[in-house]
Amino acid sequence: MPSQRVGERSRKGSGAGDPFPHGWDSQEPEPLEPEDLLFNSFPEEELSEPETDFPEPAIDLPEPEESGDPFPFNSEFRYPGDPPHWIRLRQPVPDGARLFAQGIEVAGISFESARENALSFAYGKERSLELKRDPGNPYDGNAVEVWGRWRSEEGKECYGLLGYVPRELALRLAQEAPSAELFATLETLILPRRKKSPGIRFSLWVSS
Repeated sequence: MPSQRVGERSRKGSGAGDPFPHGWDSQEPEPLEPEDLLFNSFPEEELSEPETDFPEPAIDLPEPEESGDPFPFNSEFRYPGDPPHWIRLRQPVPDGARLFAQGIEVAGISFESARENALSFAYGKERSLELKRDPGNPYDGNAVEVWGRWRSEEGKECYGLLGYVPRELALRLAQEAPSAELFATLETLILPRRKKSPGIRFSLWVSS
């Protein structure tokens, strides 16, 4: 599987500005498919498609112009023209952090170790992300895990592995911010369709 360059969907930040810029609408990315993700932190033979057939999701969400604040923190919304299975979020900038990259797709979501967590996370509430370096990873010593905290549809508090930062971006982190503390803010959730895995996009921040 050819690897996608991080720069094709991620943009390097300058350390300032809106974490969810208006420019994001000007060239909307296509909906995620599992084959678009970088599964470089796992051996290829572990890849598999989920067996559950999920219903076509359609959630009634407000568009930004319907409220006084067009981008309220932690509120779900959708831009005009977004597919019905997309959920947008804007989260506060972590204190003392600078933007490192945006529009990052969590890799490895369709693996058995992450799929159920990612599905529950996508349909949950009160979601947040944590990033953990994983120097003992047998496939990539620069690997960075993506963990999620959320409240399930049943109201249960959950915490689990969702996937990994793409390999190329993890390498950049190791080279440019080897000792920095890492943070993540959610951008977009893409609910599963036609037996596909969910998608999660986020911004990555590093301590100054």
